[in-house]
Formats: sequence, C-alpha cells, structure tokens
Amino acid sequence: MKKYRRLYPIPSKIGKPKDFRRFLTQADACASHNAYALLDRILCPTLVIGGSCDKIVSAAASVELAEQIRNCELYLYEGLGHAAYEEAPDFNSRVIQFLMQRKIAYSRASVCNRMGKSHKKLQTPHNKFIFPVI
Repeated sequence: MKKYRRLYPIPSKIGKPKDFRRFLTQADACASHNAYALLDRILCPTLVIGGSCDKIVSAAASVELAEQIRNCELYLYEGLGHAAYEEAPDFNSRVIQFLMQRKIAYSRASVCNRMGKSHKKLQTPHNKFIFPVI
C-alpha cells in the first residue's frame, strides 16, 4: 500500500472507485508503464486532445506528448479538465472530423460494400463508423 501512497488523492478528484482492487491494478499500470521513448515510432495521423485545466495529466503533458509524435495534431479545450471527452459538447464531432479528413474512419456501408456484405449485418460499437486499428 505504501507504494501507492502518492496516488491516493486521485480517486477524490475523479470519484470513488467501485472496486478498490481494480483501482490499485490501474494505478500500478499507470505508475509503471512508460512508452515515452517509443512515441516517435508512431507514424499514423494522431490526435491528442486535452483540457487546459487537467489536474490528472496536465495540459503540459498533452503538449509534450503531441510534440513527440510525428504528424500529430493537438487540441486543448480551454477551461476543461481531464474528462474533456465528457465535458466538451463537440468532442465526438471533433474526433470524427479528424478521422474523416484523414480518411481513417469509414462509413459502415462503404466497408460492407468493400467486404461484399450487407451493412445491416455488420455491427459496430457506434453503429455508424468503423475505426481501424492502425
């Protein structure tokens, strides 16, 4: 437990975790994972989105992350925090626009046409777009 002491304030900022063991597992993964040296190997178009008032990661961390990735676009929501994805009303449309401009997102119908399947049979999480893992 001593090893997680510096992470104790986090749940109070983001809400009480449903399962404390799960929180500890996540905290350990966050504290021990470091892929910083590999960021320059990301070659695909990348969008980093953050909030200027993020108290968990910080806006400076978002800027630093974006600077390490080639072909990266950074967008910081002014006045928003760590949950910009929930707080910003245009978050989803901003992500979709980024993907569509780079032809990363495909409509379900166009993918099905390429696969020779009916688009009604292909289920996707949002049932509208497919985002390939690159």
